Amino acid sequence: MPELPEVETIRRGLETTIVGKTIVDVDVLDPYMLSISPEEFREKLKGKRIERVRRRGKYLIFELDGDEELIIHLRMTGQLRLNEGEYTRLIFHIDGLKLYFSDLRRMGEMHIVRKGRYDDIEGLATMGPEPLSEAFTLSYLMDVLKKKGGKIKTVLMDQAVVAGIGNIYANEILFEAGIHPERPAKSLTAKEIENIYKAIRKILEEALEAGGETFSNYVNIYGEAGTYQPRVYQREGEKCVRCGEVIVSKTIGGRSAYFCPNCQI
Repeated sequence: MPELPEVETIRRGLETTIVGKTIVDVDVLDPYMLSISPEEFREKLKGKRIERVRRRGKYLIFELDGDEELIIHLRMTGQLRLNEGEYTRLIFHIDGLKLYFSDLRRMGEMHIVRKGRYDDIEGLATMGPEPLSEAFTLSYLMDVLKKKGGKIKTVLMDQAVVAGIGNIYANEILFEAGIHPERPAKSLTAKEIENIYKAIRKILEEALEAGGETFSNYVNIYGEAGTYQPRVYQREGEKCVRCGEVIVSKTIGGRSAYFCPNCQI
């Protein structure tokens, strides 16, 4: 699933290519992702100017002229691209260009809502602070981890705790911080929480600089993969880049965790 670095990379690409342009028409080839009928979706968007593209967690928010916004979540395999790929489900015609929405596993979502009215989009309405924002402070993280039950990897992936971190970067953050993914969140010392806080910013900034990851079907709007190379994620059986111990994997909270049993305690 595209996470914060990937979705932000897509947002930046859209910001430079479609902001200020008008949606001329929409071809709905497969309506599964829509929260309203294809006819209503098309009519609501036709003739609307795109004023801004924002990101909140893993959601893309298209601010339109008037009082509505288009909300898109790519889920596991969704793509937004200017060149057509496989599994095209919807096409936005925007002032001389086409923006293709493709989705192999058909899990993406699209909503049109009144600006700022996210009550009907549960994941968006309850979302925690952005991890690279001023609102995400060390004191906030310390407070929330003291109150949270569960294993630290699962807590980091809770979008109500912190926005945009999924399985890929939760693994990478905990490796950077030297924390075992099964550690109970409440067991962490102040120093360990500080290490996690610093690791969140470091790993996400590195992934943003790289334009996202390289190993799933994620691509940016031009159809290009990112260049971020994970150190533990999906590297089971390989040697740890720090100590040479073999990376192992384990299912935690229904998701695969990858970690070094020597470096992460």
